Amino acid sequence: MSQSLLRVSADVATEFDAYTRTAYVEERIALMVQKIGYVAACIDLFHWRHVIDQALREVEAERSASR
Repeated sequence: MSQSLLRVSADVATEFDAYTRTAYVEERIALMVQKIGYVAACIDLFHWRHVIDQALREVEAERSASR
C-alpha cells in the first residue's frame, strides 16, 4: 500500500512540476510577445515620425520656393 501511495505522490508531483513549468513558459512567452509588441510600436512610431518630418520639410521647401 505504501508503495502505491509513493507512486501516486510521485505522479502528482510530476504533474504539478509539469504544470508549473508550462505556466512559467506561458508567462515567459507572454512577456516576450509584449516586448516584441513594444519594439514594433516603437519602430512604427519612428517610421511615422520620419514620414511626418519628411512632410514638414516638403511644406517648408514649398513655402520657401513661393516667397
